[in-house]
Amino acid sequence: MAMYPCDVKNHRYNGPQQTIYPAIVTGNASTRRKLRLCPGHFEHLEDTLETKANNAQMDFDSKDHTRCIVCQQDVTDSEFQFFATVYAKGQERRDFWAVLHESCAAACMEDWGLEPS
Repeated sequence: MAMYPCDVKNHRYNGPQQTIYPAIVTGNASTRRKLRLCPGHFEHLEDTLETKANNAQMDFDSKDHTRCIVCQQDVTDSEFQFFATVYAKGQERRDFWAVLHESCAAACMEDWGLEPS
């Protein structure tokens, strides 16, 4: 079995790898990344998605789903969207999405370790 460091703090850890694939998409451009995560950082980022993003299986047109993942304020007329696919050990894949203010994009990229394209 290979041993990878956690992508958040670059520390090694015992236990199975869990992965989140975050992405920011605007128009034809996207910035993506694979995050290999220790159990603690995985749980923290998964909690962030569960509280600030939308489950991709839910209705995309609901008014409750128009809050920015960074500042939690309503978003109108923004081309920026955030997506994440979560692979937890022993569970089915889960997908999340959120809208994003253009002015919050840099903070979101920093929060999720994304590099500008």
